[in-house]
Amino acid sequence: MKTMLRPGQTPFYGDSRHTHGIARSGCFNTREVQELTMYGNTMQRLFDGMLEPENDEEVRFIADCQTSDESSLYSVRLWKKYLNTLEKLKQHHSFSRSERYNKPELFSDGYFKEAVG
Repeated sequence: MKTMLRPGQTPFYGDSRHTHGIARSGCFNTREVQELTMYGNTMQRLFDGMLEPENDEEVRFIADCQTSDESSLYSVRLWKKYLNTLEKLKQHHSFSRSERYNKPELFSDGYFKEAVG
């Protein structure tokens, strides 16, 4: 990636929700993993406001991350893709019954009572 973003001081392996790292998450291709590993700490610190921008591209990165519009910067699109994977990891699917099926009004017609009971 041709960028003016400075590389991170340490490799970026992702959030703790990526238990085996971003490389094994299945969400990113090899190129994206390499770029996130190299620039991810800088992107995260710029996004969180913990790092001051040093050049125009870093200023634009911060501005584009704060909007919901599509950016022409590849680094912004990659960072938003990373953030979207974190949102998907928050979703939990289970085979257990949810609380909504325990409401009595759902069982009033007898159909669910026979199917569940």
